[in-house]
Amino acid sequence: MKTQQKMGIGRPCKHCGAEISVRLKDVGWSIKTRVFCSRRCRWAAMPRCSNIAPAMAAAQTPEAKAKRWASNRQRMADMVIAAHSKQSLEKANASRMKIPGFTSCPENFSAKWWSLRDYNGRVHQFKNLSWWISQNKEMFDPDDVRPPITKSRAYGGITKIKPSEKKTKVIGSWKGWTWFSVFERRFNDGKDLLLRTQDHQEPTCQPACNA
Repeated sequence: MKTQQKMGIGRPCKHCGAEISVRLKDVGWSIKTRVFCSRRCRWAAMPRCSNIAPAMAAAQTPEAKAKRWASNRQRMADMVIAAHSKQSLEKANASRMKIPGFTSCPENFSAKWWSLRDYNGRVHQFKNLSWWISQNKEMFDPDDVRPPITKSRAYGGITKIKPSEKKTKVIGSWKGWTWFSVFERRFNDGKDLLLRTQDHQEPTCQPACNA
């Protein structure tokens, strides 16, 4: 077995007082950091090694055991409460989804009214854009209605044509879809301002969702 060459660094060990020797390749780093001559001296000089027996004895006292048991009981109680809370949350979500106002349908509490004119000039007035797109996928290119609907191209494109005071930029149309404006309804007899061949439909009530 090849022996490694060592050299003394001129510093005594803090535990036994012997001169510290290091490998030649570790001279630069060891001169600055080495304070013990071996691992045995390093472990022997550590305070935790000399106090380990009293610490073990103190851990076995009735007071220490009672404290540990109380901590374990509290941890178990927290786990039971968390499990019950999870079950309660799942039941609450299941009950919540039975209310139409929380489902993806026209009766959703956050749903908004939309008035659109498609690429054929037909007028569509409905509530809840994501639900309407999911019910009329045949009107769009399959690549534009890939799930989830709220992240599809159709949803994003039609959302951009809806006018709003909060929007700084509104596009005029998306793939032939335009906004059925108030001007068209009030002053143009519902006719398309772009003069497209249209099959005008009067607004009808959309069916409610089955929830």
